[in-house]
Amino acid sequence: MDIKKIGINIAIIRKNKGYTQETLAEQLNISPQAISKWETGTGLPETSMLITLAELWSISIDSILRPSANEFDKIVETIIYKGVTFEVVSRPYFIWVGKLSYAPKGEGEPDIGKVINEYKVLASVPKNGCLNQDWTAAISMNYWYNYKNEISLGWMMAQETDTSTQDQRYDNYPVPASLYIRAQNDEQTKRATGEMHLEVFQLFGLIQDAMKEHGYTENYGPAQEFEYYGPNGAAYAYVPAKKV
Repeated sequence: MDIKKIGINIAIIRKNKGYTQETLAEQLNISPQAISKWETGTGLPETSMLITLAELWSISIDSILRPSANEFDKIVETIIYKGVTFEVVSRPYFIWVGKLSYAPKGEGEPDIGKVINEYKVLASVPKNGCLNQDWTAAISMNYWYNYKNEISLGWMMAQETDTSTQDQRYDNYPVPASLYIRAQNDEQTKRATGEMHLEVFQLFGLIQDAMKEHGYTENYGPAQEFEYYGPNGAAYAYVPAKKV
């Protein structure tokens, strides 16, 4: 049993379920420091606590103790910039499935409200092979491009799947295995930035600044930056990255 891998797995599940260390500690009536010990591999939850966690997260104890079951995002490195924690993660090949729209070249953004409404209309239409059922992304297509009058900007609302075989009303966008740097829009990030009303998309610029300080740069192409929204108000910003 690799305690450090189990700790990483607990952190991944916690974040995927939309909890910070503080909110999970409050739910379990323990200290945030206890959760930190689990996640850093310096301790393990007792059996009774594993049962409680499994019930809270609606998963099996085996899923907590077997890291491979929950590592869609594999954490490669954790970096700190201006008091904010950023995680370098690798993601395997997957396909965004949802609604996608591009504006005519040089005419700014597409109609984002229309994309959202079209996606909501399809809410009852299942997606085959959905990988993260509780999470939805807002993907900004080509917004990174410096000469926006030469390219079409796109915007997509979608979820990850493992197959392009979908209802014909959905749009598909395949993404190769890629490296990203992500930041969570949580209270810690808001306090560190001094922006208590921080929007998720505002983290893109902060991530790019953190990249430069830690030997990374943007790696746009098929992989695009996206906002990621999950249970209990959890939200992340992701930017494609590569080592300089």
